[in-house]
Amino acid sequence: DTDGRIFVYELKNGGPPKQLATSGGLYALAYSPDGRYLAAAGSGTGVAIWDLTQDAPPFRLETGARLIRKLAFSPAGKWLAAADDGGRITAWRVGPSPWLSHTMTYSGYNALTALRFFPGDENKLAVGTEGSVQLFNIATPAHLELADLTLADGFAAGVTNGGAAYVNG
Repeated sequence: DTDGRIFVYELKNGGPPKQLATSGGLYALAYSPDGRYLAAAGSGTGVAIWDLTQDAPPFRLETGARLIRKLAFSPAGKWLAAADDGGRITAWRVGPSPWLSHTMTYSGYNALTALRFFPGDENKLAVGTEGSVQLFNIATPAHLELADLTLADGFAAGVTNGGAAYVNG
């Protein structure tokens, strides 16, 4: 919703939706794989996190970015990653508080198309932009960039939910 409202529907048991609120417009949502956490981001400087097992207001993870475009939880929920419009990825180690963070830089941030973790590998993260796919190992101290697949003009790159890179031209 453009005014920061989020409606969470309980499909298993039915009932009215639970309404959550953030400030500003929303650009990205992500559920943790176990369904415990809901992360929301957009205009603003951070990510709002709700622990859906508790009836409490969200806590915030700050990035300093003015706009976060993509969010992704790793397959087992060990990491939450946020990609902003300034070419920076912030990855947080999930729970318990405080969530510890790491920061990486990616190129081609003007046309961010995807942010995905590899299935079965909690530490490998792919960033798709118009023109490249960059692969990172977020567990290494330097957040090693594993690869940067650059594409010719007129081609777009992305990453599937399965972690495979694709090219579209």
